[in-house]
Amino acid sequence: MSQLGLNNAGVGRRLAAFTYDSLVTCGVLLAASIAFVPFLHGGVLTPMEPTPLTFLYYAWILGWIAAYFGYCWTRNGQTVGMLAWRLKLIDSQNRRVTWPTALKRVAVAYLLWAPVFVGYWALFHGWPSVPRKAALAFSLLPVVAAYLWIWIDKERLAWPDRWTRTRVVVLAKRKKGGE
Repeated sequence: MSQLGLNNAGVGRRLAAFTYDSLVTCGVLLAASIAFVPFLHGGVLTPMEPTPLTFLYYAWILGWIAAYFGYCWTRNGQTVGMLAWRLKLIDSQNRRVTWPTALKRVAVAYLLWAPVFVGYWALFHGWPSVPRKAALAFSLLPVVAAYLWIWIDKERLAWPDRWTRTRVVVLAKRKKGGE
């Protein structure tokens, strides 16, 4: 618990917020992808047949993800999922995070997820089913370890919290009836 009485969020709440945010992010990415439709001429972009347009698309998508999270975190410290689960991202001084801090946190997330996406694109896609599934599960270890670390850390901070000097706190319940 901090000096302000805010508890750092546990694994369950973060996972629930992540699930909500995954759905919102899919909608954001769907809207962002519309910009590429005129360039496809009825085709599709596939990771197995990369073209310069494919890499431009990936950069575009990563930029939109960073913009969504950065905007939410710098605006009020909460994404849609965090709002639903009463979570808030704050800096080490208990203030709203800045754009550089938000982008650093997004970069940390990209690094933690990189083994999954880069591994599948570069290696796993051609493997037989069972080894591919095992490799994908193994590639999730950095993400899983980063958040299960909360159970070990005396302050209940995940690796991204430590590395960016931020924390995700649980907000108090609002009183009903406008009290």
